[in-house]
Order: sequence, then structure tokens, then C-alpha cells
Amino acid sequence: MNLLKMIHEQNISRITFLSKIGDIKPLSFNNLSIKDLFFFLRIDKYIWSVRIYKTRTIARKSCSEGKVLLNNDPVKAGKSLKKKNIISIKQVPIWRTFEVIDFPKSRLGAALLVDYVKEITNKKDLEKLHHYELILKQNKKTGIKGRPTKKERRILNKIIR
Repeated sequence: MNLLKMIHEQNISRITFLSKIGDIKPLSFNNLSIKDLFFFLRIDKYIWSVRIYKTRTIARKSCSEGKVLLNNDPVKAGKSLKKKNIISIKQVPIWRTFEVIDFPKSRLGAALLVDYVKEITNKKDLEKLHHYELILKQNKKTGIKGRPTKKERRILNKIIR
């Protein structure tokens, strides 16, 4: 009989599995649902659905570029998540850290995020990120866009000489 059917039909809270060598290993599944036992979600879909990334494509690319860590190890986009996993996301200049609480069925609204993901980044790093974002906003307002163009460098060189 299919294991999922057996759990569903008989409402079993304690299941016995037979290993390949024939040993009986009782495992307790008290207070766990079928979803907890058999439901996993790809990491790229999860970080998109809890609104860490704007699109799944960006989430997938971030995984392949090494900007996403699962329990401090780099992961591919197809890696399956489990509850209580720790996800780290590189957001210059810090690593933001999140704990997986539950798996959403689809992309969530901002008000529902509390039930599915918990940010555990320390306060010092969040302040550093906030300070960095303020500097970027100020630079944008004053017209500083990053590295000067070749034309701008020539003008600067004339002023310096």
C-alpha cells in the first residue's frame, strides 16, 4: 500500500519502516502532518515566494553566482529546503540571514511573511546595511552615479593640473 495513502486513511501517528536489510526501525511522527514529512520546496522558488527576490529568474541567478547559502554552504537553485534551515543572502555590504518556518503554496503578500520566514540577521549588520543605503540615496540625489566616464576623467585631470 502506498505510504501516503496508509497515513491518510488510517491516521497513523506512529509508523514503522523496514530498512533494506530487514531491520524494523520504529520512528515517531507525533505532531507532524503529511506536509511536514513529504513536502519540500526548491530554494529559488522559496526565496522568491517570501519576497526576498523580485523574480524567480533573479533568485535562480543569485543561487548560481554564490550569493545564496543554505546552512553556510553555497547551493544550486534546485536544492530542496526543509523547515528550520538557515538561508543567507548576500546583500552588499552584508549577509542577511533567514530561518525557514513553513512553505507557502504561492507568492505571499507582505503581511503573511511572518508565518513563513523569520529574519535572524543581527542588528549591527542591519544598521550597516541601512547606513549603506542612505549613502547610496544621497549620492544619487547629488548626481554621483559611480565611476566617472572617460570624458569626466579628462575634465577632472584638466582641473587637477
